Amino acid sequence: MPYPKYKFQYTSAGGNSSQESVIRLDTPTLNALSVTLADKIRWAKSAAGQRALMTAWLRNAIKERDRYACRRCGVSLAAEPHLLLEVDHIVPVSKGGLSTPENLQTLCWRCNRSKGAKIVA
Repeated sequence: MPYPKYKFQYTSAGGNSSQESVIRLDTPTLNALSVTLADKIRWAKSAAGQRALMTAWLRNAIKERDRYACRRCGVSLAAEPHLLLEVDHIVPVSKGGLSTPENLQTLCWRCNRSKGAKIVA
């Protein structure tokens, strides 16, 4: 059975440079792809992978959603302009929590330090 072969070509907008790659989807290539994908999935589910998903944009979106106020004690930037707000995982990453908006909340630094890696109802 012949393996499918794919040719990828790129030519710059001005036509000055180009690249070409040929990939044959044979057993060794598919095995290597499978290992690479498994490693990426394993990393994405790891604590380091979840923490890497906490971008500045996501942190700002969570703070904005929570109206720049601590969801535990209620103190806000309006009341304390120099308040340090942090984005916290409701279910900690160390306990399998994900960096998704549903699992993130805004806490002031005091509440976040007292919570630690606990799951607080």
